[in-house]
Amino acid sequence: MARFTTLNINFSSVGAGATQNQSVTISNNYINIYKVKITPSISGGSQVLKMYTKNTYSSADLIYMITGSGVVFDPALYDGSTYVEAKVGFLVPYEDEQATVKLHIGITNNDSQTKDFTVSVLYEAA
Repeated sequence: MARFTTLNINFSSVGAGATQNQSVTISNNYINIYKVKITPSISGGSQVLKMYTKNTYSSADLIYMITGSGVVFDPALYDGSTYVEAKVGFLVPYEDEQATVKLHIGITNNDSQTKDFTVSVLYEAA
């Protein structure tokens, strides 16, 4: 059995300035998140990814956030001249506080054009 699970989440047709939220199935209510990668369908503008402990998507339930433009990844390593994608690193312990076995996640498109996003989350069951 593999230690890590990769969850690929597709956000389709996220409008300019819009936010799209999803609740996606995970292996259990408690996971440890080790890596996040956001890949937009086209370049330009920036995006904000947020993870929440409940599907209310309230700032009171926000547990993780990252922003950037182009392909964004966390963790990142600095190789002396640029940031590169790390293979793995610990980011955050996650608990679905509603016990629905879901990861509550949202992305905001801060660009002037509609985009698709693929978000990859590397995690292990806690």
